[in-house]
Amino acid sequence: MSNYEKILEFWNQRARDHKTAPTASMGDVLLMDREVDTAQSYIPEGSRVLDVGCANGYSTLRLARIKKVEIDAFDYSAEMVHHAQTALEAQKSTLKSPVKFWVQDVLKFKPTTETYDVIIAIRCIINLPTLAQQLEALDNLWLGLKPNGKLILSDATKQGWDQLNALRSRFKLKETPMPWHNLYLDIEAINNHFQGRSKHIHVDHFASTYYWGTRFLRPAILGEYKTANYSSLFNKIFIRFPNLGSFGIQKIMIYTK
Repeated sequence: MSNYEKILEFWNQRARDHKTAPTASMGDVLLMDREVDTAQSYIPEGSRVLDVGCANGYSTLRLARIKKVEIDAFDYSAEMVHHAQTALEAQKSTLKSPVKFWVQDVLKFKPTTETYDVIIAIRCIINLPTLAQQLEALDNLWLGLKPNGKLILSDATKQGWDQLNALRSRFKLKETPMPWHNLYLDIEAINNHFQGRSKHIHVDHFASTYYWGTRFLRPAILGEYKTANYSSLFNKIFIRFPNLGSFGIQKIMIYTK
């Protein structure tokens, strides 16, 4: 089994374990909600949106409750998409936007028309195990964007990870590991890849204060958790703080065609 296939099976197992729960995609639901709430601010009303790597649809449906748009969404895990369909049927009456889910591999997604005003990929591209595959996937998505459309990537970044661990090491905290199934995005490599093609590149450090408080300050003062506790008082406090600085692993990157 290739590393790519092992990663797919990891997400299939997450789908079996978590079903329609938000934790299927990520344990830190507070961070996920801020992620969607920030990303939606870059999406104009009435847009046609493609959500790539939608998992079980938690973030897709949150966006559909907030914004009046038209959303297509896919994931390469058929088991994730099954639970997304289940959640859609249960929540349909609460949505402002129509949503369609289907099974698709981003590396095999080869659009022939510029269909979408916005393409958003939330913690999807990091699951491709090489930089070459990541850039291939981004090129595929770029083909599906209308002129002046936006490619929105919300993902863990190598630069943010290095910055966090450099600070943690100064205070004798252990390094935060990169999960085995991820290759964090190299912002510099991706920016260079889009140089000359993207009219405008913007990075939103939407979780800077939250990461500083929960991944540095809290363990520096109180010590590390034995197991992650994303619903701790520290997390609930720092998710409410105004966002300052450029700290944090998770960032939102916007590329305008």
